[in-house]
Amino acid sequence: MKFGKADGGGRRQAPRTSAPLNALVDMIGQSRCFELVDISTSGARLSGAPLPRIGTEVLLSVESVEAFGAIVWSEHGQCGIEFDDPIDAQAVRAIRHQVMKAAGLGPGVQAAMDDWRTGMAR
Repeated sequence: MKFGKADGGGRRQAPRTSAPLNALVDMIGQSRCFELVDISTSGARLSGAPLPRIGTEVLLSVESVEAFGAIVWSEHGQCGIEFDDPIDAQAVRAIRHQVMKAAGLGPGVQAAMDDWRTGMAR
């Protein structure tokens, strides 16, 4: 399976938000913590070891967001989850704000970044 333009695949369905936060992944019979690398409304990328196998059904929990999905790729210490149903864009924004808060960025900087991301500022 090919992912991304560099590998001959297409673009993602939804823009990704960088999100270096801890994520809990529940699988049948076990739970493990991973680093959430990025997230969008349609999926997420995780880093850690050992990784779940492709096809494993999971429940991703990060901050107050929970989403069911399946592992669709796994390589080089990272894996991708495709969510069964898209998560709310507001939830993705909440995770992004949590990341900025953890990085020490104030509300003014967060607002400026949101304006830039949505095209309201250059």
